[in-house]
Amino acid sequence: MATAGCVLSENSLPTFILHSVRSYQPDAETIFVLSTVERQGDGNGEVTIDVELLFENMHNWGMERTFKVREKENDEQTLAHAFTADSPTFDQPFTARAKIIRLDDADSDWVEETDYSPLS
Repeated sequence: MATAGCVLSENSLPTFILHSVRSYQPDAETIFVLSTVERQGDGNGEVTIDVELLFENMHNWGMERTFKVREKENDEQTLAHAFTADSPTFDQPFTARAKIIRLDDADSDWVEETDYSPLS
């Protein structure tokens, strides 16, 4: 019975849905990728986001990061991922995309940025 209680407790943790991805490039050495997630359910929780920058004619950059989301915070949150390089590496066109990584379930689908426009 104790095990069943643990399972029920785990099921009451909030889940997350990824709504959008947006990138900002202040210079050729920095790219910020913002992912907006919605929490469904109550309580404190964690969400792990996998973010990728897909470049033309260059290797891709990726980052996986786990964020703690407290119950008292808004149900919708924007989470930031910073990609930096020591030289002007990010001077080529790219596509930003992200997905939620789930340990006990299938990962979410990739969400690609659809309205990228570099900051000038």
